[in-house]
Amino acid sequence: MRVSHCITFVIILLLFLMRGTLAFNLSESIPKGVYLQSIIENFERGDLVLFYSEKADKLGVHRGYKRSGALLGKRIVALPGDTIKLGHIVCINGRVVGEPVLTKDTAGRSLTPFTYQGVVPKGQLFVLGETENSFDSRYYGLIRKEEVTRKLKPLFTWR
Repeated sequence: MRVSHCITFVIILLLFLMRGTLAFNLSESIPKGVYLQSIIENFERGDLVLFYSEKADKLGVHRGYKRSGALLGKRIVALPGDTIKLGHIVCINGRVVGEPVLTKDTAGRSLTPFTYQGVVPKGQLFVLGETENSFDSRYYGLIRKEEVTRKLKPLFTWR
């Protein structure tokens, strides 16, 4: 057996043993690259996740940000029990996180940000992308934990 075949076999075996599949991201919302998808066992602040939110889908498709039914990849920045203050900036537990909230998108169209001040309710999450113009919870609000389909672990990323 050639060395390249052995390497391929080992990679496939490892992926099988880790019970995951590969995901490829070419969007700007999280680093571009190849990710291993895994089943969510618990949620932690900082996790990269894939999810489908009907409200995000409706708004994103209407504005031309995404295809209907496409999953979004974002980072969890607030969990149930965390305090959020969302206005022109995002504050989680009294600390500024992420980029400022925009009032215009990259096409110059007016954006209506999601405004919220309070505790993240049980069963909900607040997610952010990695760039200033990311379509994330700053605009469509909290997502439900049930909407998260997979956790992402970077295998190879680039900017």
